Amino acid sequence: MNSSTTCTRCSRAAGLTLIEVVSAIAILGTLLVGIVLARARHTHQYARAQSTQAAVEAADELLSGWWLDNRRVPVGESGVFEDHPSLSWRTFEVAKPHVAKLEARVVRLQVRRAPPDAVGESHTEVLFDVDLVMRLPEPDEPPLQRLRGEPAP
Repeated sequence: MNSSTTCTRCSRAAGLTLIEVVSAIAILGTLLVGIVLARARHTHQYARAQSTQAAVEAADELLSGWWLDNRRVPVGESGVFEDHPSLSWRTFEVAKPHVAKLEARVVRLQVRRAPPDAVGESHTEVLFDVDLVMRLPEPDEPPLQRLRGEPAP
């Protein structure tokens, strides 16, 4: 009789109760949900960073093109990037009194992203701005000198 009592105690000590099993499943489920949510946030953030990096590269190419084509920076114009149809740009002059004292002006290049379902400019998101400090153009200057800031002959 003594041996059967000992075996019963051994089997009870070796097993888990239902409460312990349910608690373990709840803890593991909570950890799994936390990991999945963190992964989703990371994936979204990574995709956004990749998109912004592509926009920066496109803006760099645009600015390089303006410099290399011997054109002045188009103020008050806008357009869409050829390689990235969801990205648009526009330029406009920004009033900066302290820059005007230096006989210069600030032209801002603004890059925007439109979500796939957006319609119109009001639904676009500003990704970044690039401020260009440029010398005020003189009326008789050729475009190349205005662009590079070279003195007139």
